[in-house]
Amino acid sequence: MGEDRGSGMGWWSRIAVAVAGAMVAVGVGAPVSADGVTGTAARAGLDRSAFVSLRMSADERSPRPGEEVVFRARVANAHGAPLRGALLVQHLPEGLEVTGVGGGEREGAVVSWGVDVPEGGESVFTLRTRVPEGTRDGERLESTACLRYGRGAEPAVCASDTVTVVEPAVLSRVRAFVAQSETLQVAAVALTLVLALLLWRRFSPSQG
Repeated sequence: MGEDRGSGMGWWSRIAVAVAGAMVAVGVGAPVSADGVTGTAARAGLDRSAFVSLRMSADERSPRPGEEVVFRARVANAHGAPLRGALLVQHLPEGLEVTGVGGGEREGAVVSWGVDVPEGGESVFTLRTRVPEGTRDGERLESTACLRYGRGAEPAVCASDTVTVVEPAVLSRVRAFVAQSETLQVAAVALTLVLALLLWRRFSPSQG
């Protein structure tokens, strides 16, 4: 009887382990939704941000006024489940003109995209902009993107990149020449006034 009881307990233990294993398998394959972490990561108390990365890059780091600048945001998902229902929000610096949002939605200086990334995959979001004419040489333009797990949620991860505007060499030389010419013109006018004052004093009848 003792042996039967022991073998019975052994069978129940095996069944319980099998059921637990099936539940873990189901959890691993469940999607990571905007409502929270699911699967083994949730049971372990892990933050989903540890599995998701965001990188921002600009194709042209030193654009000239009138040239296009393309920003690319890359969302990589190293989690063992798909990322669904997230939101990527990119903020534009003042002065950049938007020429294309790549399927996103623009509202003022903010562009947003819905984000769905398969497990172990990466999604790229492209924003095309243009540097306006007249932008000053050396001006820095920074764009920042943040990933949110749903509208109204706090940013989970952010990334940014900066470009520095440069003027064409010819234009820079022309402006330098104009500035130098203006300085010379002011000096010439001042010298003329001084000479006129000296001559007036030299030949003034009251000085005779």
